[in-house]
Amino acid sequence: VDTWLIIGNTFEPRRDWTAGAYIQDPGRYAWSLNFIGNWFGDAINGGTWITTQSLGLNFNGNRFETAGAGSTCLRLTFP
Repeated sequence: VDTWLIIGNTFEPRRDWTAGAYIQDPGRYAWSLNFIGNWFGDAINGGTWITTQSLGLNFNGNRFETAGAGSTCLRLTFP
């Protein structure tokens, strides 16, 4: 992934009520990943909203409503 801009979205949970808005393929990384002004809400059965490996991450003005036990907002690793 070179550059992604994800702005002003509403992310709801999956059908099983787990979090999961953005999951990057294992072994790949983003040069520039931008999440601005998004809403991630109502996951009650765990999961992770964003899973990424990134060399450049801009994460600004987002809101998480993660009510479920074991839910994770952001899982970030650096390559």
